[in-house]
Amino acid sequence: MAAGPIPPSRLLQNIEDALLVVGADLVIRDVANFSAHALAAVSARGRNLLGESIEATISPLFAPHERAGFLARLRAMLDPLHEGVAQHTIEGAAPIAVRAAGLTPYYEVTIRRYLDDSGSLLSLYIRDVSDRLQLRRALSLVREERDLALAVLRSEPEALYEYLRSALETLTLVQSLQRLPARAVEAYRSKLRRIAGELQQVAQGARTLGIDVVAIAAESVMADLRRVADQAAPSGEEFLPIATALDTLFRQLVAASHDMELREGSLQTAPAAPEFSRVPCDSDWPADVSVRLAERVESVSLERGSRATLTVTGLEQLPAFYHRGVEPLLFQLVDNAIQLGIEPTAEREAGGKPSVGHINVSCSVSPKGGYELLVSDDGQGLDVAEIRRKPVNDEAPSTGTDIPFLQDLVMRMGGTIGVSTSKGRYTRLRIQLPRELSPSV
Repeated sequence: MAAGPIPPSRLLQNIEDALLVVGADLVIRDVANFSAHALAAVSARGRNLLGESIEATISPLFAPHERAGFLARLRAMLDPLHEGVAQHTIEGAAPIAVRAAGLTPYYEVTIRRYLDDSGSLLSLYIRDVSDRLQLRRALSLVREERDLALAVLRSEPEALYEYLRSALETLTLVQSLQRLPARAVEAYRSKLRRIAGELQQVAQGARTLGIDVVAIAAESVMADLRRVADQAAPSGEEFLPIATALDTLFRQLVAASHDMELREGSLQTAPAAPEFSRVPCDSDWPADVSVRLAERVESVSLERGSRATLTVTGLEQLPAFYHRGVEPLLFQLVDNAIQLGIEPTAEREAGGKPSVGHINVSCSVSPKGGYELLVSDDGQGLDVAEIRRKPVNDEAPSTGTDIPFLQDLVMRMGGTIGVSTSKGRYTRLRIQLPRELSPSV
């Protein structure tokens, strides 16, 4: 027996964000809470949502890749044979700067079908669940760190060592594959599938050793790579979260190497190394710096007639006592990547590269102790010999583009800097920082 209309009083119970009533034509018939926080971006423009299509309403709210699937689910819910309530978590729309900082919004949408005299109607309860999901992810990371450490303790040392060596070599190869130009659609698909194939060995080896955290991460990246490769028109924009997931996988393998070293040290009754996770760290600093770095990339690349995306990962691992020195260093290195590395859009396209360049900033705990910062770009490369010949003018502020100036910044923190570059392909700067600042610093 078909259910009758749901009384408005029941529809409004415990509603905090937004409740829309949509007809079979996917046009909004009623808005129970027009001043909803979840639709603030829409209602602030003074639009009258009544009579508006749901597709136009969600466009500024949901991420582009979520919209088509969401509309398909709505149409399926209108089927008279469909029963019950459907609930979906939808990724929200966000600029690159927000996504790079890990602050992408998420919405939970509860859909219920009911009937009135005009036929099937849908009620859509939209709730912002970003804070809840961020907390869940933070707790999940803590559990993953624990599970990874336990898996390392249970593994046979020699087999674990061989696996980590091979897996890290594979991830290094994957990083090289990411930088390969693939302008044609089929070439891009081939690159994505090649990366997925390489990760297959990483996942299988982790399963064999019982390191499920790494196996699950590798399998998830593989699934995302194949999903994008199978699309009719795969886009580079969808590779951004995959690149972030690859960096996470790399950090897990490095952490496993570090845990293995701690284990061997404890078996030899050597003094235990300090736990990096307990080093004081300003929790707001990584997100704040990530947002401002992404904004810098957008503004400077626009001025130079180029386009570039930015991925920032791992800054939360850097202790607070490094923040003051590392922050200006990162901004200078990112500026250099845009000004000296990323080519103008037309030049990249003429050279067979993707029109949008990419800059990667990552921080990880070094297996040898201390911390490693990596800043890389897929630009035109550097003439290192020429840059080394440039003198540092002590009477005027350096532009930061000369290697001696960067070396001075790093050496003040007790670290070292290395440069690797390939003409027309990439530039990579790797900075090693000690576990603790010396008293003189």
